Amino acid sequence: MVDKILEIITYLAENIVKGKRVEKIKDKLLLQGYSEDEINLALSFFLFASKSKDNRPFHKMEDFSTARILHTIESLLILPEAYGHLLKLRALKIIDDEQMEKIIEESLLSAEDQIGVDEMKKIAMKVIFQLKEEDYNLFTDEDKTDKIVH
Repeated sequence: MVDKILEIITYLAENIVKGKRVEKIKDKLLLQGYSEDEINLALSFFLFASKSKDNRPFHKMEDFSTARILHTIESLLILPEAYGHLLKLRALKIIDDEQMEKIIEESLLSAEDQIGVDEMKKIAMKVIFQLKEEDYNLFTDEDKTDKIVH
């Protein structure tokens, strides 16, 4: 479920930046198979996150005058697509600079091989929602998720 929430938050941010109305975005998400509860939870997070520390509007893309450049070792372990996803989360203000650094750090610590987009999403989700390993396993194991949700 938490995987879906991050997908919904990203989708919301991308579409609100484009000027689309929340009601239309919500209808589209329902048609895509997301539940009302998942959408409402994502909207709650989105609205909570919109009250940024620096009081800048959340619904505007971040204008980067400088970008975080990966160190050589980081760039060997983090695939360009995964880093691109991380930059998108930052540009949409879903994460801040501190969270971005923590996600990169977690990526390096957990890397058995190169980090792809799916792995980056999981690590970002852990950092954004401040999940502990046991919490994350609780939400990603299909059998457990069914038991929790139903």
